[in-house]
Amino acid sequence: MSSPTVRQAAELLVAARRTRQPLDGLPAGLRPADAAAAFAIQDAVMALLDERAGGWKVGLAAGAPPSCAPMFASLIHPSPLSIPAADVPMLGVEAEIAVRIGRDLPARATPYTRADIVDAIDGACAAIEIVHSRLRAFLKAAPDDKLADNVGNGAFVHGALRGDWRRLDLSALRVRLELGGKTLVDKVGGCPSGDPLVAVVWLANHLTGRSGGLKAGQIVTTGSCVGMPFAQPGDTAVATFAELGTAQVTFTR
Repeated sequence: MSSPTVRQAAELLVAARRTRQPLDGLPAGLRPADAAAAFAIQDAVMALLDERAGGWKVGLAAGAPPSCAPMFASLIHPSPLSIPAADVPMLGVEAEIAVRIGRDLPARATPYTRADIVDAIDGACAAIEIVHSRLRAFLKAAPDDKLADNVGNGAFVHGALRGDWRRLDLSALRVRLELGGKTLVDKVGGCPSGDPLVAVVWLANHLTGRSGGLKAGQIVTTGSCVGMPFAQPGDTAVATFAELGTAQVTFTR
């Protein structure tokens, strides 16, 4: 996509955010043809909103291309959070394992390895990603259209960071999701990439060629362990990962 086309697509997504009027879709001439174009639209939206990436969401699952999107700093909140349901009316809820980066991971001659990432992380936590899209038919949208819209990131809630996370097997934690007073999920594991750190390694190397790399203080969330159930206004969602902690959000009416 040309720079003017990327900007036009970004302007439509920004307008949808500001007016809270979802798009039926990007016009044919402005739809990203591939992931690179979608990433360019993500970056343009962030610039037009004068936002910064307080963190990143990353998707790495078998049978699907890797994906990521910035989580704007203004949309990242400590648990517990109360948020008007009208602000995120799609009300998708995802229980995730997140980590915080403790030092910059800039571009370098050799790719980052899992050992490098383990050394760079200064904490891990339970988290809830709140899914909301600027695309009216988000669930049916083409993958690159979803990617352009930050893969439906509406907000992000993180629990207390655990500095002793290295003693845990993040790939085999028991996770429980309670929504509206009912337990919807109670199981072991479920991260789309199996080992959550595999997704962080991919992201670290992807960003060296895009934004100069992951930055100290950024939070990376590694994909839903529970699918994506939907809340109702008034519901409270609680995600608990055994030994790691809890994140909670209430969708006020």
